[in-house]
Amino acid sequence: MDDNKNYHAWAHRQYFVSKYDAWGDEFHFVDRMLDVDPQNNSAWNHRMFVLQHGEILDTMELIQAEILVVQKYLGQSPYNERPWAYVWGLRKITGVTLEMLRPMLQFARELLTSLVPGCPTALGFVADYLEATTRAFHAIGESANSAATGKKTIEVFSSLCECDPVHMEYWSHRAARLSSVILGPTTH
Repeated sequence: MDDNKNYHAWAHRQYFVSKYDAWGDEFHFVDRMLDVDPQNNSAWNHRMFVLQHGEILDTMELIQAEILVVQKYLGQSPYNERPWAYVWGLRKITGVTLEMLRPMLQFARELLTSLVPGCPTALGFVADYLEATTRAFHAIGESANSAATGKKTIEVFSSLCECDPVHMEYWSHRAARLSSVILGPTTH
């Protein structure tokens, strides 16, 4: 591919890979494209496409392998939004649980404490993870855990408002929505 970000070229590739059942080398191909440009949204999208349409024999093993791939690219560029979005998107694969993504939560926290304090993309992942955890606790009636995790989540949203002022209204909206739905309108 001369233009490795050309949406139409990737769409044609997806069509032919699907039509001719040519999945064999697709992960290696995507890895080569990501090595050239880790910010290539089309390559990350194609990687997800291959995962969603390929045969998954061991979900846990697959997720562990994908987390290592994501961590490799985030180690090079932690501000790159695409790998964070990709790993969060893994939740849409059948059998993938929030708990399986816990190593990414730890990775994000380590990045934030050692390499890139205040990195909005890492903080955004932490906020997404904690919000999903809060909602899961709320759904099963664990109000004490929901409230505690919700409070931590709102603190992360507050940090995001400070380190990502361009998106401050978005983070404030998410905090307010979480507060009113999970914690009640008087909390925060």
